[in-house]
Amino acid sequence: MFIKICGLNQPKNIGQLAKMNFNLYGFIFVDSSPRNAKALLKSEIQQIDRNKRVAVFVNKPANEVLSICHHYGIDHIQLHGQETPSDCQLLKSAGLKIIKAFSISREFDFKETTPYDGKVDYFLFDTAGKSAGGNGYSFDWNLIEQYTGTTHFILSGGLGLENLSEVQRFQHTLLAGFDFNSKLEISPGLKDLEKCQQIKLKP
Repeated sequence: MFIKICGLNQPKNIGQLAKMNFNLYGFIFVDSSPRNAKALLKSEIQQIDRNKRVAVFVNKPANEVLSICHHYGIDHIQLHGQETPSDCQLLKSAGLKIIKAFSISREFDFKETTPYDGKVDYFLFDTAGKSAGGNGYSFDWNLIEQYTGTTHFILSGGLGLENLSEVQRFQHTLLAGFDFNSKLEISPGLKDLEKCQQIKLKP
């Protein structure tokens, strides 16, 4: 079970978090996001080991995705928009590892994930809200009982110290890990180091 810390954009903070040795670290390349990482220098993102860097995009053209990943040395991407299975297959064929996000509400039909099986490495189930991600609240995890696919998934949406005990108890045969973001922040993009240090999962 792995832990991903997403939404980093403060250079000193990134270096401090790198020492905590989480499994994945997310950098958001979305102009409208308060956690946009596009102002970071290559060296600032590369404080994180290459195999732990994840670039997050929303409906970004493939050529721009590949350009950003090449510039910063990023092999994992997280797609948070309306990217099609064909879009994912194209990027996967370019050598990228792909996390495809889905916004979960009571109306969501988990059959929408089926065309992506085999074209992505993980799904990410996040809370449906006004933003593509980072809305800061959880959805009803019981809804995941409806998921009968084959692709492992990451649970996201409002995860923090307040519900860490529930996170630790959550089980599913295809659960791969957890994605933490806004609930661990002092301000958008700046993570609270003391809170991050308390994010531990039972073996």
